[in-house]
Amino acid sequence: MNLETSVNEALRVCGQLVTVQGDKQARFYASIQPAGWNTQMRTEGTYTRFGRTDPRRFFYYGPLTGGGEHVCAGAVIKTGQKLYEILICHDFEYGGAGLFRWAEARLIEGGMEDGCTDGV
Repeated sequence: MNLETSVNEALRVCGQLVTVQGDKQARFYASIQPAGWNTQMRTEGTYTRFGRTDPRRFFYYGPLTGGGEHVCAGAVIKTGQKLYEILICHDFEYGGAGLFRWAEARLIEGGMEDGCTDGV
């Protein structure tokens, strides 16, 4: 089994089913976790073993294929009843080969954030 296959299997087992919203809807397994911060300057959020979590930012880890190729900056993904907007996106590579896609996302809560209406 190659490394990318192993990563995709781990995402399937440990992740959750997500859907990319838009013209082409794709469903696949990915992991979405709260962003952790280890600095004392960022004191909002809950403390975890990874540092303090920022309730407004999340990390996405997903496959490069099978629907994951549609995850890019500006994309909206849905898991359960939650919507996330992808802010930045990068492919993680090892030995010159892509393994998975990493992104930073923000939670879209009720179509509003900070009192401003979202276009989503």
